[in-house]
Amino acid sequence: MVARAKPAASMPIASSAVRSRVVTTDDFDPPIRYEAWREQMLGINEVIVDPGCRPGFSARVEHWQLGRMQLSDKRTPAMRLVRRQGDASRDGHDELVLRVTRRGVGSSAAGDRRFSAGPGELVIESLTEGYEDIWTEAEWVTLKVPRDLFPGLEETFATIGPGPVAGTAARLLADYLLALPARLPLATEAELPMIAGMTRSMIAHSLLGTQGPRLMSPCDFESVARAQVGRVIDQHVGSACLTPRRICDLTGISRSSLYRMFEGVGGVANHIQQRRLQLVHAALCDPARAHERISTIAERFGFHCTSSFNRTFRRAYGMTPGELRALALGASRTGVVLPAINRQAS
Repeated sequence: MVARAKPAASMPIASSAVRSRVVTTDDFDPPIRYEAWREQMLGINEVIVDPGCRPGFSARVEHWQLGRMQLSDKRTPAMRLVRRQGDASRDGHDELVLRVTRRGVGSSAAGDRRFSAGPGELVIESLTEGYEDIWTEAEWVTLKVPRDLFPGLEETFATIGPGPVAGTAARLLADYLLALPARLPLATEAELPMIAGMTRSMIAHSLLGTQGPRLMSPCDFESVARAQVGRVIDQHVGSACLTPRRICDLTGISRSSLYRMFEGVGGVANHIQQRRLQLVHAALCDPARAHERISTIAERFGFHCTSSFNRTFRRAYGMTPGELRALALGASRTGVVLPAINRQAS
C-alpha cells in the first residue's frame, strides 16, 4: 500500500478522543503523489487526471467510522472519477453514498442522468451503478450508507434516482454532514454511538419523509450486525490476524457489542475457531479436494500450527483429520451418508 494513514493533526488527540484515519499525498515526493492517490482510491473509483496536472498532485482524505457508516472529508484537485457498472461485484462496495460539496463543483453522469451540484447541495449516488464524476478543485464530504441500514431507503433511491436531493430537509441534512468533520475531533469514543444514532435519525427523517420513517430496532440491528460479522469472519478466516479488534475495525462495531453478540456461544474467539473447524471439516469431506494436503487445507482456514490443529480437531470431532477424510471418502464411494459429528471443544 502506498498511501499512509495517520491520526488527524489538526489538534492534540487525547486517548479517549474519536480516532480518524488520514491519507494525504503530501507525505510523498511530488512525482509519485498522483500514483499514490490513484492506488488509494482504486478500491472505489478510477482516478483520472490530466498528465500535466499530475506532478505535485495534492489531495487529502480523513475517514471516521460512525457505526456501519463511513464519513469522509476530502480535499482534491481537479480530476475525473469513474466507477463502472459491475464494479460492486468485484470489490464488494454496494453502498449508497451521500455527498455534499463545501467548495467547488462536481458534475456527474449516472445512467441516463446528467447533473451538477455546487456547495451545500446534497447528492445521492449508488456504488452499485456506474458513474462518472468530473470535479473542479474541491472540498467535499461523503457518507457511505449500507443499503440494509434503513428499511425504505432503497425504495427512496429507486424513486428519486442518482442526483441532487431537493427540499429543506435535504438542505438541513447537507448542513449537518458538512458540520460533522469539524465537530468529530472534539468528541470522544464514548459519544460515537450517540452521534451515529443522530446521523441515522437525520437521514431517516430527511430522505424517508414524514410517513413514519422507521430506524432499525435493536433486534434488527443485531441481526444485520451479526450477518456482517459472519461475512467478515468468512472473508478473513485464513488470516492469523483475525482478532476481535480486527473485526471491530472492519465492521465499525464496538468491542463491547461484539462480545455481547457472541457471549452465548463461548465468545468471539471460540466462534471463530468453530467456524474454522466447520470449514476444514467440509473440505475434508469433499471428494473433489482429496488431492489437497490436510496441512494446506488447515492453513487456508486459519490453522497455522499443525500440532495445535490436530489436537483441536480431534477434541472437536473425536477423530484425526486423516481419519475423517478416510471415512468421508469411503462413504462417498459406497453412497453412505456421513453423519455430522461436531463435538464442541470443552
